[in-house]
Amino acid sequence: MKTNRLHRCTLVAGVLAIGFAGGAAIGLARAQGVGQPGVANQPIRQQGQYTMVAGKQQGSAAAVVYVLDSKNKEMVAVRWNAGQSKLDGVGFRNLASDADAPGRTR
Repeated sequence: MKTNRLHRCTLVAGVLAIGFAGGAAIGLARAQGVGQPGVANQPIRQQGQYTMVAGKQQGSAAAVVYVLDSKNKEMVAVRWNAGQSKLDGVGFRNLASDADAPGRTR
């Protein structure tokens, strides 16, 4: 029973993360004037193509949802905080800058 609930929470967290990530990116882009005429040197963010994978965070029993935006080469990880009924951000990576960094290892 607890496993099914965990899977449902993970699925809900993932769906919310995808909606939040897309909405936040669009809202941030609009707030900064990205793609608007007269705003110089602002890149236009492409509409994302998302893949979601559930997993575990190293050193924790909590389930984590990893959301990869393959078009914009970004990844975000979130987990469900049942005590506060909200998503907590675990981390964000710009995969394009990680790939460009020479000699960087884990």
